[in-house]
Amino acid sequence: MRTLAILTFLVSCSPLHSQKYIVISSELDSTQSYTPQAVSVFDSVSAMTKTLESPSYSGHLFSHFSFDGKQWLAISQLNDSVSTEMLISETRPSAMIKDMWKDKMEITDIAFGQGHWIVYARTNSGVQQVMAHTTEFNKIPELIQERWAEGYVVTHATYGQGAWALLFSKPLNEEHPLNGVAQVYSTIAGSYEEIQLKVESRWKQGYAITSIASSGNLWLIIGTRWPGIVSQQIVMAKSRDELLEVMYLLRQDRLVLTELVALP
Repeated sequence: MRTLAILTFLVSCSPLHSQKYIVISSELDSTQSYTPQAVSVFDSVSAMTKTLESPSYSGHLFSHFSFDGKQWLAISQLNDSVSTEMLISETRPSAMIKDMWKDKMEITDIAFGQGHWIVYARTNSGVQQVMAHTTEFNKIPELIQERWAEGYVVTHATYGQGAWALLFSKPLNEEHPLNGVAQVYSTIAGSYEEIQLKVESRWKQGYAITSIASSGNLWLIIGTRWPGIVSQQIVMAKSRDELLEVMYLLRQDRLVLTELVALP
């Protein structure tokens, strides 16, 4: 097995800037394999695309893309056993996503920033997926409940260009980890302190936080009774330096970054 020699990459040449980030990390049980994660920083979509397509990033599987208002952050780990694909679009990428599904790819992350949508996919693990969009925050519960009734679960949520985008996945076999999992959602207008209290209340109910999306003061939080997660932590990094320190500590404690949200 290859090891990641340098775990944090600062690809950008720009100085670090003041920014806040919410980090949700997870402790995995003994049935889950642990692979260290790295954070890479890019000034632009084009710079990120060019770098990620270079040979030095061959064998990297990305889990999160986030734009913090000035730069892009990408979280990755070594995994050369699956095929991946990343697409960029200046408009809502509905058609591109359908093409990915036709190619038997599974969408794992969608992000918006600098006027561009990023869609990242991997070899399908055995799920059927659908997307839902709404510009109305109060319509989110209806969208989620409709898909729950059809056997789907929320596997990703994001906000961009004035709309909420929800990705739903439905397992195609009984052995898939998503089969039979329970979920809850919370729609909140509030501060970080209120978000933290809601996250902690979901933990007490036995749910792990698997997705968070924010438009600024409006928040969507998805909790899942996810097999393999023993416990979670939530932390606010108040600068890029603090975020890099958090990533270092996660690796030291063998914790996995589950969600990263850059605050406006």
